[in-house]
Amino acid sequence: MTTRGSLAFVGAFTAYWLVALPLDSLSTAGQQLLLSASAWLFLAVALALQAPAVRLQVITLVCVATLLEVIGSLVWGAYRYRLGNLPLFVPAGHGLFYLAALRAASVPLLQRRARRVVVAVTIAATAYMLWGLVRSPLPDLLGFVTWAVFVRFIVRGRFPLLYAVSFVLTLALELYGTGWGIWHWAPVLPGLILPAGNPPTGIGAGYAAMDGLTRRIVGLIARVRRSRQPWRTPPRERALRQACGLRWLSHSRTNPNAAMAPPMTTQSGSSTIELRAPRIRPRPWPAKVSPTRMSTTATAVARNRPVSAARHPSSSGAGRARA
Repeated sequence: MTTRGSLAFVGAFTAYWLVALPLDSLSTAGQQLLLSASAWLFLAVALALQAPAVRLQVITLVCVATLLEVIGSLVWGAYRYRLGNLPLFVPAGHGLFYLAALRAASVPLLQRRARRVVVAVTIAATAYMLWGLVRSPLPDLLGFVTWAVFVRFIVRGRFPLLYAVSFVLTLALELYGTGWGIWHWAPVLPGLILPAGNPPTGIGAGYAAMDGLTRRIVGLIARVRRSRQPWRTPPRERALRQACGLRWLSHSRTNPNAAMAPPMTTQSGSSTIELRAPRIRPRPWPAKVSPTRMSTTATAVARNRPVSAARHPSSSGAGRARA
């Protein structure tokens, strides 16, 4: 996607949630379904314009975020939505939000000033966290914990610009959503007895953690795909495989494990064909050769003479003549 396309998508997403969240604050359960359908349609159109790798990454994050939403809201009760349910537009909103953060972090203007942006966001997040600790009635300890997670990803993460951008967008969305009463955080987290703000000051670290988990899952999926990919065979072997009705054929040039592959038999007409993978003999590591010996060998090859004659002049005709 081009820079203009990225900016257009970020602007469209911002305009969407600026309008959708106030509508949801006044909607019923049935009207909320219509709003959810529009969010999923928006996500489907946006993913259709992305590369397959980005599409897989966003879909994986949607699954991860949905699982965390179920645990955090419905099971744990760290926060609750207005109607006491998990709105169906929330998983789609996570996908749109993550895609908007990816697109915003890819803008060349931000990439050229990545260090400044990351430092400025970190300083602002630290000041906001300190303000959350001293404000009444309870200190925002959850904000402090999430701020520490954010700093860890900024210092040791692979994509600090993405984490900084997602922190700013997440904090803006949290303040807007809680301001309209779409969801609210519990004053004290159940089970942990940890005071939390509404929203926590460091909640922007959530997408940094989900991004790291998403990339690990996508990498695992890629490794599984590569392990299940069949070996590429030359045309002659492919024709033999089709003629014999084989599903696969081991060969030393295409399968590095051919030395361990068992022999295969197949029926071709009235005869039985046995195909055995040839064993691979490891090539010995070349011994260390002195520069003088290498130059002598190269001269012999250039003159189309045997190498042994070049290495041992006494065995050649000239050597015998001198003798």
